[in-house]
Amino acid sequence: MSECGGRGGGSSSDDAEDEGGGGGGPVGSGSLSPAPAASSEGRLRRWLRGASLMARRRPELLCGAVALGCALLLALKFTCSRAKDVIIPAKPPVSFFSSRSPVLDLFQGQLDYAEHIRQDSEVVLLFFYAPWCGQSIAARAEIEQVASQLSDQVLFVAVNCWWNQGKCRKQKHFFYFPVIYLYHRSFGPIEYKGPMSAVYIEKFVRRVMKPLLYIPSQSELLDFLSNYEPGVLGYFEFSGSPQPPGYLTFFTSALHSLKKDYLGTVRFGVITNKHLAKLVSLVHSGSVYLHRHFNTSLVFPREVINYTAENIYKWALENRETLLRWLRPHGGKSLLLNNELKKGPALFVFIPFNPLAESHPLIDEVRVIMVKGVS
Repeated sequence: MSECGGRGGGSSSDDAEDEGGGGGGPVGSGSLSPAPAASSEGRLRRWLRGASLMARRRPELLCGAVALGCALLLALKFTCSRAKDVIIPAKPPVSFFSSRSPVLDLFQGQLDYAEHIRQDSEVVLLFFYAPWCGQSIAARAEIEQVASQLSDQVLFVAVNCWWNQGKCRKQKHFFYFPVIYLYHRSFGPIEYKGPMSAVYIEKFVRRVMKPLLYIPSQSELLDFLSNYEPGVLGYFEFSGSPQPPGYLTFFTSALHSLKKDYLGTVRFGVITNKHLAKLVSLVHSGSVYLHRHFNTSLVFPREVINYTAENIYKWALENRETLLRWLRPHGGKSLLLNNELKKGPALFVFIPFNPLAESHPLIDEVRVIMVKGVS
């Protein structure tokens, strides 16, 4: 209402003329009919004339307005220039493991140094972590527990792969943490993908340390063949050579198997006695034998398949018999069991399992039942 009254009252004759000239209707009539488009230009001219008149009558107000505007612009410019200082550089990293830990902690991400010291050790475990990661923090104690048992035989190195100035962050692009790599001399990396539990990690490290099981007697051979897990045997004569032909290839094939199976369910053994070798139909040094319980056991066909480490492992994997299959639920337990039940009749056994135990009586009982059921 004040705006309509202002248009009707007009404080000067110029205002009245502008209203009339714009064709906006009788002055002061209070009409609610819409004004033409030219009225907005008239209002702007009136405002400018009013401001000019006010500046002539009271120049101190104009000076104050100009000073206030300048002050606001300076304050805005100062604030924007100071905004850059708000970005605080990241604090330098600190040790993730204690100084008394058997784990060497490269908390500044010195990947080049880790690669350098790795060359001088037979077996190396690299633990890549992010210091903020809950899983890395939880796995730290497990790694230290394993290192306390094996640090005299294995080099344990932890690398901070999150520090943005470290070489690890610049060269590695992990999608999750922690990541565990193992190396056996020049072979690797072998990534451990099992549970972040000390007993499982320790078993895996021990398998990398000794991927082959030496079988010196008939009783140990029978134990090896009666195990529920698939077994691959290689026969090599060491009498004439410290490293007979094909042995290194067979050794590497055992390491290849650990890349695919962190539990090491395909076991690799070595026979050096020719009389023991004959018991499993191995005659020539360098021959490889796959033991099977229900089907005919096989000898690696060197005349058909190239004798390489990867081919030996693939051949064993494709032709093995699986009496017992491990289920490793990670959260979708009911879905995992449902998928197994869809395949047909199944026997589920929920048992505690210690990977480091020398024997597993409960598993042996299950194996006996399975053998009887199949036969």
